[in-house]
Amino acid sequence: AAAAAAAAAAAAAEAEAASSSQQPPQAAAAPHAASEGLEEDDSECLDGYDGGRMSSIERQLLGSSLALVAAATSTLKAFGRALLQSSNEMLAGTEVLDAWESCLFHCRHLKRAVEDLGAALYAPQDFEEVGSAALAVFEVTELMADECPEPDALGAQQLSRLAAQLTAAHERMQELLLQAQQEANNDGDE
Repeated sequence: AAAAAAAAAAAAAEAEAASSSQQPPQAAAAPHAASEGLEEDDSECLDGYDGGRMSSIERQLLGSSLALVAAATSTLKAFGRALLQSSNEMLAGTEVLDAWESCLFHCRHLKRAVEDLGAALYAPQDFEEVGSAALAVFEVTELMADECPEPDALGAQQLSRLAAQLTAAHERMQELLLQAQQEANNDGDE
């Protein structure tokens, strides 16, 4: 049981690191309420990145994706805190432990989904690829929350707030992707 809690905490730390390492330098300066609290990363993998090549819609997608990743990271952190602060009673029983392991499975997939989203956001963006990656982040986080064996340990109000943030960020991404697709179609018609 303690190993599952430690693994979930480690997965939360990995996902947070992955989300911040995919953040281009210009994105850190973009104001967005949901992305507050994300720390700037001086990762060497961003050396030479030229965010100036991004179109306006690509920059908007980048900012919106930060909100999506921030919501997913907050959900993951809440899971880690709940496990670390839990009593052994919360982890008692094979069914409960299996459910927490299922959440850990989703945590691992969330890390990969965030990495894919970060990769898709580099210019020039393939909007279909960005949409697919954003959907994966949304769905994996949603699955993780749905399968939470002890929602009371997270706090029903907090879980609801996190779900609302995640949904709002995903809906904004979808709006921007639709706008980007329409702009691309209009450019193709000219």
